Amino acid sequence: MLRKLWILLITASVGCAAGCREDVAPTPTPAPDGAAADAPAGVIEFPAEVRAADDTVNDFVHKVLTTCQSGDYDAFRLLWSASEEPFPRTRYERAWKSFRRARVSKLIEMRTKTPDSTDLQPVYVVHATVDLDASVPEPERDIVLLIKRENEAWTLARPPQHLVRKILGHANDNGAESQPAADP
Repeated sequence: MLRKLWILLITASVGCAAGCREDVAPTPTPAPDGAAADAPAGVIEFPAEVRAADDTVNDFVHKVLTTCQSGDYDAFRLLWSASEEPFPRTRYERAWKSFRRARVSKLIEMRTKTPDSTDLQPVYVVHATVDLDASVPEPERDIVLLIKRENEAWTLARPPQHLVRKILGHANDNGAESQPAADP
């Protein structure tokens, strides 16, 4: 399921217009030159109130969005942590073509220890809601991604499942975790 959540966020990224604006509702844009003729024209909402205090993080999120908008799978792969394998090209393209709208609703800074340091290092959790066309099951989906530093650059990574459940609110009042929504 987590792989599918990643697909959805990346799919959502496809619709971001180059230079995503600070306001909430950028206008849809056609695919840039070099992208597939049947590429979707979608909308990304990345409101100023959910942006990080660190502009390098916002710049990275923007880079992810515009890279995905281009439909360039090879460039997309380069955004990922070296320790993780993104999903296959065919799944990327299928998800990319069904994208309609995404709203980044949370960008939360957290601190964690890394294997090579005893200091707490910042990581960011991104939550977005993605709308896909009617050709896919569950056309409205929640995506949770992790942004972390690797070799002095921000990279994408899969968050731990417990963090996904926490961000999505899938925990019972007694603290027991419930199941996230079914995979499509």
